[in-house]
Amino acid sequence: NANILLEKKDESWRYIQQCDSIFRLEPSSRAGLFNSLCRAEYFYFQHQCAKAVPYASNSLKYSKLLGDSVYIIVALEQNARIARCNRHYAASSAFISDAAQIADRRNYLGLRNLVYYEKMFLLNETGKHKEAFATSLKLINLTDSLTIVMNNNRRIINDAAFEATQKEKKISLLAEKTKVQELQIRQKNILNYVLIGSVVTFLIISLLLYRNYLHKQKLQQQRITELETEKILA
Repeated sequence: NANILLEKKDESWRYIQQCDSIFRLEPSSRAGLFNSLCRAEYFYFQHQCAKAVPYASNSLKYSKLLGDSVYIIVALEQNARIARCNRHYAASSAFISDAAQIADRRNYLGLRNLVYYEKMFLLNETGKHKEAFATSLKLINLTDSLTIVMNNNRRIINDAAFEATQKEKKISLLAEKTKVQELQIRQKNILNYVLIGSVVTFLIISLLLYRNYLHKQKLQQQRITELETEKILA
């Protein structure tokens, strides 16, 4: 659709053919809907509205099979636009009325804007200028409402992004704090190991010294005993 709007005719048709090939291999209502929508739009923007009619009809058929009100509104608006292009004003009016009814009931602001935009063109083209003017006023109100919603959504997105950034900063700070705590614990453990090692070493050295002391005492006692024995013998 982007290439269609940019009037890239050859590129648009190439993508449509690729889409058609995929649809034939794996047919589904959703794929059929998008394939039909794109083909209808292609011929509409090529000013070949008669060729667009069967594809627009298929898009409406597939949207109803899916049962999705959004797709049904989009398909109805497309059929209304193509019918108007072919000067089938009664059919166009029926399509756009159905689309407006669903969009109003569901209160889809963006789709209501789309539908009433097409309705304004239809009324102007059929000479109903007062109704077209009233519709244009309604369209302005819808545009204002849509702008407010979009601004609110933008604000919500910005707030969410800010909160996400703040959370990321908090997570980073917590991570850094955790790293510091882990480093402190590691240093504390190393210090404990050093202290324990020092105590164990001290105990071993003390034990060896005490053992050496006892050995010297034993040797001295033996020497004293020998001297006493020699004295007695003498």
